[in-house]
Amino acid sequence: RLDLTEIFSDIDFSAFRGAGPRPALEELKGRRREFSVVVVPKLSRFGRSVKDLITLFEQFEGDGVSFVFLDIGLDTSTSQGRLLRHIMSAFAEYESDVRADYFRAAQDTRARRGLPPMGWIAFGFRRSSGTYVIDEPHAAIVREIFEHYSSGATMKSIARSLNARGVPSPRSKSWSKPTIAKFLDNHHYAGMLKHRGELRSGSWEPIVSRSLWDQVQARRLAITNRGVCPRRGLYLLSGLIECGVCGRTLHHRTKQ
Repeated sequence: RLDLTEIFSDIDFSAFRGAGPRPALEELKGRRREFSVVVVPKLSRFGRSVKDLITLFEQFEGDGVSFVFLDIGLDTSTSQGRLLRHIMSAFAEYESDVRADYFRAAQDTRARRGLPPMGWIAFGFRRSSGTYVIDEPHAAIVREIFEHYSSGATMKSIARSLNARGVPSPRSKSWSKPTIAKFLDNHHYAGMLKHRGELRSGSWEPIVSRSLWDQVQARRLAITNRGVCPRRGLYLLSGLIECGVCGRTLHHRTKQ
């Protein structure tokens, strides 16, 4: 008989290899000595590879904690269960790899059709019939950012202006220089998608024109290169110091 004492859940975190850490699993690992048995609904959701699963098994079982996997009826407190766990771990990794292969194939197909990638949606768009359509209230903010930057405003001054006016931002956070930079670098706004390192035209209506996008990218590149000295390389504080009055980036100039 087992008594349920606590539930650890990582519902919104991927179990695929290469994904970020899972907070609930990390907490469980740190507190594993508080429990005698860990019940897991599905083996393939517990570890991302055979290596990960074996490491987890060694960590927990080294402290006397066994596992029960409900999907395959596996109890690692028995010798048979410990034998089967490695076999089933290999199948779980295979299942994960197959899903990843299908996902990559689906993304390839979407890219060939000019459709945006699945998942995250850029601010200023909404998804309809598998592609982007313009969400005008938010799209107006995107255009303002691009137009002000191309006219000479700094990212910091743009963020300061948006915050002062109470303009809504992604995820209801304050506007910041890094946020503005992400907007300016997002090729989706110019109707382009990137697939396997290559930019290609998308099937959706752009929020900003290609000419405006090119102007912004040219200025971004010029500012990046401005801090590089041809003879001595990159200065220690290049691109990091800004004027407290106008917000412009300070740069080095040789006195003639």
